Amino acid sequence: MPNRDTGALNDLETMAPEARQEAMLAKTTDLVAHAYAASGEFKARMDKAGIAPGDIKNFDDFATIPT
Repeated sequence: MPNRDTGALNDLETMAPEARQEAMLAKTTDLVAHAYAASGEFKARMDKAGIAPGDIKNFDDFATIPT
């Protein structure tokens, strides 16, 4: 989506598909790590399932996260 002020596309919109996928995975795994560190409930669910944030290596791994 273009920037409202400048009309310019953001970096994700102009990246090659593979680079965009990698960037999105990095941001999403960072979010999982943050939630694990900041939320006792999320950490408890992950620990009970035997999953650590570092275990999330690709988008398929997100299916293992308990909700």
